[in-house]
Amino acid sequence: MVNNSGAQAPGLAWLFFGTSGRIARRSFSLATFFLLLLHVFVIIQLIKADDNSASLVWWTLVLFVIAAVSLWCIFALIVKRLHDIGVTGFLSLAIVFTGMYFIAFIVLSLWPSQSATNKYGPPPFWPEA
Repeated sequence: MVNNSGAQAPGLAWLFFGTSGRIARRSFSLATFFLLLLHVFVIIQLIKADDNSASLVWWTLVLFVIAAVSLWCIFALIVKRLHDIGVTGFLSLAIVFTGMYFIAFIVLSLWPSQSATNKYGPPPFWPEA
């Protein structure tokens, strides 16, 4: 997707794995809920699996892989959201590794974006004109 100025719009790989740029509140919240739903789906599959079946082993492995990948995704989302409010991304290390993510999620979902370009880039909304 290309915006009116000819710049390439960021994709899903950037959204979940990139740490540069800025992300708006809505995108941050929706991406986080997507990761949560992914975990819920796998946990439901674990509950449905028989106790001594290959599917139990499979879904347990899937859960560990998704948890590991999600840790990076959450870190990247927090970094971009902190950039959006004008704060350094290094604070995300403290948020992720101290278990303060749920409190930070609420704060970062409610804190408004800086409307002007900051040192991390332009506002996360593509201009209409």
